[in-house]
Amino acid sequence: KILEFTLAWLRQKNDNTGLSTVTILRPRNVQQLEDNLNSLNITLSQNEIELLTTLSTIDLGYPHNMISENQKSIFGESTGVVEVKHKV
Repeated sequence: KILEFTLAWLRQKNDNTGLSTVTILRPRNVQQLEDNLNSLNITLSQNEIELLTTLSTIDLGYPHNMISENQKSIFGESTGVVEVKHKV
């Protein structure tokens, strides 16, 4: 089913980056619960993950493209660096 593969892709697409995505279970009916649980049994290949990522990419257009292309000149050299000021 599409939902099961979508949930599997969302959970697995960042596995190689160290980021983690957790499927949040809050089904409104038994079918949604089954779809959520069945997605845990799906393992996508790297090619499938890359294809789904490519197909789902949305061109945000102006001004997003301009900002992303010029981030360093707009925000400085530390663009993309996260500074944790308060430990959790």
